[in-house]
Amino acid sequence: MLKAKEIDKQLRKVLAKTKSPMSKMLAYALQGSGKRLRPLLCLTVAAGYGKKKVAMDAAIAIELFHNFTLIHDDIEDGDETRRNKPTLWKKYGIPMAINAGDALNIMACEAAASNAAVAKILFAAFAEVIEGQHLDFELAEGKGTIETCMEMTEKKTGALFGAAAEAAGICTRQTKKECAKLRLFGRSLGTAFQLADDYRSIWSTKKETGKDAQSDIREHKRTLPFFLADDKRLEKLYAKKRPLTKGEISSALRIFNESGARQASLKAIERNVDRACDAIKKTKLRARERDILMGLARTLSTP
Repeated sequence: MLKAKEIDKQLRKVLAKTKSPMSKMLAYALQGSGKRLRPLLCLTVAAGYGKKKVAMDAAIAIELFHNFTLIHDDIEDGDETRRNKPTLWKKYGIPMAINAGDALNIMACEAAASNAAVAKILFAAFAEVIEGQHLDFELAEGKGTIETCMEMTEKKTGALFGAAAEAAGICTRQTKKECAKLRLFGRSLGTAFQLADDYRSIWSTKKETGKDAQSDIREHKRTLPFFLADDKRLEKLYAKKRPLTKGEISSALRIFNESGARQASLKAIERNVDRACDAIKKTKLRARERDILMGLARTLSTP
């Protein structure tokens, strides 16, 4: 499996070329920013066709855009820390953070523009992510259905994973049919990854995840388990205009467990993992990379 340090090295090169007064802020935003899953997915697919290097610009574009969304997400959610350090807005203020996020978005578009065909699918995915965020806002306001929730999940997370895999196919000159299989793999993987994260936000402990236990319940986030539970008592709790108390969280968790939402959530994750694995099996990737990607799908989507 390729290493995140390859992406980190390339990002440093991109920043070194940026003669901007925001360089320090951008470096802070990108520093230690996760596992680089999306760009590594892109490069692993390209490596599976024997041409890893040709997909580097696409991989970097995807990572820059992803970090732009993280900056804005933190502002929108009011999150003060990310990966054990202050978020960009907390350190520099909201106006500066919004501006820095916009800069990363532009840099992502510049990186994508080196290949017109890649740019087309990346820009479409970028638009989907933003649409997904809009749907997330609507769900937070109590609007939408389980279908809205799944559409939000696929767009906000699945789209960028799908674009990462498809972009690698385009960069290595694969057929449209082959690229469609890659896109389905990535979208299904990304959707399963997000559903697993939503599952952990309800049923995992802080020791297991590093996050506050039941954080999604406290903030009454309407993720898939909420809709699967389909319980009026839960709706009443989630309608409160404040974070839930410990007692209310315990009550909500009991409702989730009694409703069968936990088992149904696991099945939804499994369906998307199976769809991802079925799609990647049908590609012409080398066996080594295909096995790595199938293993990645199962590992990332383990609740």
